[in-house]
Formats: sequence, C-alpha cells, structure tokens
Amino acid sequence: MSSTPQSPIVAPIEAPPARGGCLRVALIGCGGIALLCVLAFVGLMLYGKKNPGVFIDFAMTQIESNYGPDVTEEDKKDLRAAVADFKEALRAHRVRENGNTGWSRSFDFRGRRGKLSHDDVRQLIQGFRDAILPGPSSTPAAPPATVPAPS
Repeated sequence: MSSTPQSPIVAPIEAPPARGGCLRVALIGCGGIALLCVLAFVGLMLYGKKNPGVFIDFAMTQIESNYGPDVTEEDKKDLRAAVADFKEALRAHRVRENGNTGWSRSFDFRGRRGKLSHDDVRQLIQGFRDAILPGPSSTPAAPPATVPAPS
C-alpha cells in the first residue's frame, strides 16, 4: 500500500505591525491640504495684485446689497461712476498709496451690520475721488513765461 506522506502543518506567519498607523496618514493628509491652501492663497494674492478690480467689484457687490432707504438713485449712479474712474486710475497707476482711500473704506463699510446711509455713500464717493491722483492731462498747462527783451 502506498501511503501519501502528510505535510507538516505550518503556522501562519504574522504580518509585522503597521508603522505610524492613523496618525502618520493624518499628518501627511493635513500637510498636503495645508500646502494646497498656502498655494491657493499665494495664487489669489498674485491674481489680486495683477487684477485689483476684482476685489473692488466684490466689495461693491456687498455695498450695493446694503443700501439704506435714504440712498437715492443719483447717489448710486455717482458711486458707480466714482468706482469706474477709480478702477481706470488703478489701471493707469494713478492711485494714492495711503490707507485712507475709497478702496480701503469700501472694505470698512462692507463689514457693517446696518444699511448704508446717504452720508455713508457720499463719503465713499468722495473717498474714491480723493484716491485718484491727477493725470498729466488734467493739470492745466501754464502759459509760457514772457522774458522781457533787454533794452
């Protein structure tokens, strides 16, 4: 009779325990997300520096949605014209560099809880107008000085 040899029973090999576990995966994932957030922020700042009108448009959308009942259509039209002039001056690099411009005021008004009054809108219009530096064509040319001929 032929008997088949029985193979010895081998105990299963245990896998080595995972190193790092959940904490390592979480740190790698959070680090990747943080890096993406930083890159997105830098990209937004570079885009904003190249196209600052985007931020003005965002602020104006918020301002226009918070007009009070005493703001007239003429005020709204004047504000839109002042903002358009400011954006044109911004493209031509004719904007004052101080922090008291209509640009910065528009963000100050944006965070208010109440509605913008007529005086607030007039203040914004004046702020945008004051922020624009006069261009070379807007300054009147002085007449040439006459030099008296020697006698």
